[in-house]
Amino acid sequence: MTRAAGGSLPPGRFLGSLFEMNTVKLRILAAVGLSTNIFIGCAPMTSIQYDPGDIPTAVPSTYDDADWAAVLQENVQEGRVDYTRLASNREALDRYLGLISLVGPESTPNLFRTPSDHTCYYINAYNACVLRAVLELYPTSTVHRIDTPRLDQGFIFRVDRRVVRLAGLRQKLKAASQGDVRVLFCLSEACVGSPALSTQSYRPNSLLEQVRLAVRRVLENPNLIHVDDRARTVFLWKRLMTNREACLSYVRDVSGARGGNLLGFLVHVAETPLRERLSAVQGYGIAWMPMNRRLNDSNAVAGRAQAAVPN
Repeated sequence: MTRAAGGSLPPGRFLGSLFEMNTVKLRILAAVGLSTNIFIGCAPMTSIQYDPGDIPTAVPSTYDDADWAAVLQENVQEGRVDYTRLASNREALDRYLGLISLVGPESTPNLFRTPSDHTCYYINAYNACVLRAVLELYPTSTVHRIDTPRLDQGFIFRVDRRVVRLAGLRQKLKAASQGDVRVLFCLSEACVGSPALSTQSYRPNSLLEQVRLAVRRVLENPNLIHVDDRARTVFLWKRLMTNREACLSYVRDVSGARGGNLLGFLVHVAETPLRERLSAVQGYGIAWMPMNRRLNDSNAVAGRAQAAVPN
């Protein structure tokens, strides 16, 4: 049983109470039986609903990501997701979301003892929540629209017994990784212009290799990094641009090198022969890569998912 203010409640009821205490607007809507799609200012927001049957009735003695691993293995191929299949067979995803709503590094630290445990938990939780957000809108050609909740801030989840948004999960991941900004390369944002989703759950014993492969996939993805020799410009994925200082700090921490720029960071994390290619364009300018917002859906018509490369 989990202690809560005013007495002892079963985990499922505790989470429900916590959610209500932290989200007053949602409590009011629920009390009058209205939808949990709400608007704050002009931005729509959606509270993800959880089936009590998907939340463990007691805190498990071990953490098991088998359901999440099954979701990836059965629905992801070459970075694309079969959302049609997932929407029809979502039980494993819902069970995993129910599990991580109850356990996590903060509420059950005995199940997550190392920084690698924490890092893997937040990567997997983030990517699972992204898939759940897509299902809220599917079928759709993109989840990055002005008339739907913003992926970063517009979907409200329960993770580690807390009410969170994806932006908050990303901050927790950055803290758990102890400054290893490469973990951002492991996060999908449900579009062609974001890192490809891995077919495997991130796990502590293989984390370093999985991160290395995620970095390589990003560096080789023309939707995320594009070298325009004619314009002498390198177009970079937005997460690199918005995390410039974290990237440079990572290089300082690992190599002791001071100064530099994002191209220097990419050279540092790249492997041969891409490292040589990036080294050769160190004098080029840097610009934002236009984001290809098309859904990373394996059911999309072949030939339509082309790179958003500037002219």
